[in-house]
Amino acid sequence: MIIHFFIEDKNFNLIILSSAQIRMLDFDFLSKRNPRPNMPPYLNKQQPFILEIENETRKYVLAAKSLFDLQEWYKAIYAHIETLSDNKNIMKNHLLMTNKEKEISKRDQD
Repeated sequence: MIIHFFIEDKNFNLIILSSAQIRMLDFDFLSKRNPRPNMPPYLNKQQPFILEIENETRKYVLAAKSLFDLQEWYKAIYAHIETLSDNKNIMKNHLLMTNKEKEISKRDQD
């Protein structure tokens, strides 16, 4: 899956989710932890709900308006990342089985 979105400067971007990592950041939750973890500068009281998506080429930072939105975005995108991973594994297994079947067929013909 590829996510298409528009950012403030109106440049068109996309996020390639294959092999991506995703992380939710909640300012209120993290600021109450002891010891306090290092928080990125874009996570603050004005933007307390952040979703980070990092793929092989870059990190994307999305700010949600609420914790509910953050969690919904996370669930939806995470599900797509998992589906891509599952599909990749299914394809690998299919190729392995196909090659094994060809090997057996060739051996039977000899």
